[in-house]
Amino acid sequence: MASYSDILFGRIVLKNRLVPQAQVEACLRQKGPGQSLGEALVERGLLSRSQARKVQRAQALMQFLRAEKAFARILYEQRLVDLATLQRCFRRQEQERYRVRIGQLLLQEGRLSPEQLEQVVDRQLVVLAEDTGRIEEEGLLGAGASEEQEQGQADEAVERLSGLREAEDLESSRMKSAVGPRGLFDAPSREAIRRTLPFRPAASLGAEEGPPASGEKDELVGTTIASRYRILAKVGEGGMGTVYKAEHCLMEKIVALKVLHPALVSNRGSLDRFRQEIRAASRFQHKNVVQIYDAGEGEGGIFYMAMEFAAGDTLEEVIRREGALTIDRALAYFRQTLRAVAEAHKKRIIHRDLKSGNLILTRGKDGLPLVKVMDFGIAKIAFDEQEALGAGPGLYRTQEGIVTGTPQYMSPEQASGERVDHRSDLYSLGVILFEMLTGELPFRSDTPMGYLGKHIVEPPPRPSSLRPDLPPVLDEVVLRLLEKSPDDRYQSADQVLADLDVRCSGESLLASGGPASSRRRPALTVAVEPPQDVGAVDASAGTVPPSSRTPGSTAGFGAATPRPTVVAPPPP
Repeated sequence: MASYSDILFGRIVLKNRLVPQAQVEACLRQKGPGQSLGEALVERGLLSRSQARKVQRAQALMQFLRAEKAFARILYEQRLVDLATLQRCFRRQEQERYRVRIGQLLLQEGRLSPEQLEQVVDRQLVVLAEDTGRIEEEGLLGAGASEEQEQGQADEAVERLSGLREAEDLESSRMKSAVGPRGLFDAPSREAIRRTLPFRPAASLGAEEGPPASGEKDELVGTTIASRYRILAKVGEGGMGTVYKAEHCLMEKIVALKVLHPALVSNRGSLDRFRQEIRAASRFQHKNVVQIYDAGEGEGGIFYMAMEFAAGDTLEEVIRREGALTIDRALAYFRQTLRAVAEAHKKRIIHRDLKSGNLILTRGKDGLPLVKVMDFGIAKIAFDEQEALGAGPGLYRTQEGIVTGTPQYMSPEQASGERVDHRSDLYSLGVILFEMLTGELPFRSDTPMGYLGKHIVEPPPRPSSLRPDLPPVLDEVVLRLLEKSPDDRYQSADQVLADLDVRCSGESLLASGGPASSRRRPALTVAVEPPQDVGAVDASAGTVPPSSRTPGSTAGFGAATPRPTVVAPPPP
């Protein structure tokens, strides 16, 4: 499948009859690894450098207008502005030679609040990613197919107002306006060119490239991935890939870009599953979840996932630095995490790798502490890939360095290699709550296999055995979450929240205070329905009947591998 960048470049070349179709298609098939279509056409003498630069500019203008069109559609669909206002903004934008954005104009006029603008931009990133996927599926000769599939008079009106169809013409008035004095591609605006060019400028085309960030050694820093994500700095590495701070070239928005380990997406089928899973996760929006925007394959066979850049430390880092948290602080963080997980489960999304290293502690716009759960969707891809390789759906294994699960937090059924449902996430949440309250994990071992075996057969200690001032009710909540059998745990995250509201808030918690009792009293059962059909989530989320479980078995454990370190994006 040709890349989005090459497809747009090729369409413009064909539209302007610069190179015959057969030769463009041949270059797409035969170009070297990491080589763009433009570079291949210049190298073969089919396109001059001057022509290639013109096509690059048209391509950049197309991407700019495509982004503005998506922005306008979202505004209209959400009834934030009418078509007359959009028409005026598009005209103003052309008069300003595309040096302003519609969002900037509406913000200046007071028609959009900063909060509304941010929400629309977040949605815009997801829409653009979906649009990119459609274009890649259509291929070189699918020009216009996306637009023909759009429904409704409003869509057609926005399409007409945006001038997107005219942008392919190298001699169009819009193109000349953008290239002319003080336009988007005017010589003094070299930074604008670097922001807007759809792929890394190549020396073979005579374009300039900004230097990489000082002090960075990573080969990806300073490059542009998938035509739109410019890598600014390396943030850190985890079991599934490397995290970078990046900028969306067109939107000028900072994102976190996770470049995945190549073995996670080992073939075309797994790449397609990867895209479907991440795009499904991108539609899941919650204030306590790190928003996923986009995913796909970039230049040189790089697989990436673009997500919200959340500045802050992970819960793991905070506990390592500060030790056990106060009860109020631990419960506040836990409730926020539960709300995110509850909403995900209702949408048939299971995390499968919940741990303190996947929770970022940041602050909301109100300045209050805010928990953000990372990596919804990505763990399932790893588990599905391991199952396809015959490793079993829940096993902790390594395949060419991939870590598919974290032994310290894995449920007994996941550690045993059984299929898991949403209640596996609840067990992992129990480990996290234990860790927040005590500063320690419930089990200790020197090896991953040792952790897995203890999760399967060893009863967890009471949190109060490590911290005597904890009230008995917290022992009960944690131990119920850590039950070996899923049937004996809480049955949904909502049920945990309801129990906490009844027994662990204000006077209720104080009334149960004092040294924790050595006798475990039954936990209150709250009638909250579990999410419907979540146990039937495809591939690796089916529910295994209790009778078929063998919790005492430790066969099939993966090789001992050190615990991965997940590094969260630091403050910008």
